[in-house]
Amino acid sequence: MVDGVPTALEWVLAMGEADFLQCGPPRGHRFGIGLPVRYRACGETKWHEGRTENISHTGVFFRGDWLMDVQSQVEMSFEVLLGTGGETLAEIVCHAEIVRMVLPATLDAQPGLAARILEYRFVQAKTGPVV
Repeated sequence: MVDGVPTALEWVLAMGEADFLQCGPPRGHRFGIGLPVRYRACGETKWHEGRTENISHTGVFFRGDWLMDVQSQVEMSFEVLLGTGGETLAEIVCHAEIVRMVLPATLDAQPGLAARILEYRFVQAKTGPVV
């Protein structure tokens, strides 16, 4: 929460919790949010780059240049604009588990990875004009 206003991710998580309580555990409502994402296997030092396609309260689907095996533990990092005017930039780090791998449909496409979010934290927030 930034200055008493729920953050974008908290809003997504809150919406998902409502869906979870009403509909049961299968899947959270997905939001088509395309964000740059950095990801790596837990314990690794090298980051790989990708882009999210959708995010829910339970996980994230993203495409990147590096495949990981199903059941691999992954650390992901992405930045979001927060607040009603998008005046705050926050980095979010997630610990997740890869639950699905999608091979690319064409040679020039990137593979996809679906990850179940196990925990997340806000690493930093910068208030002021975001450029």
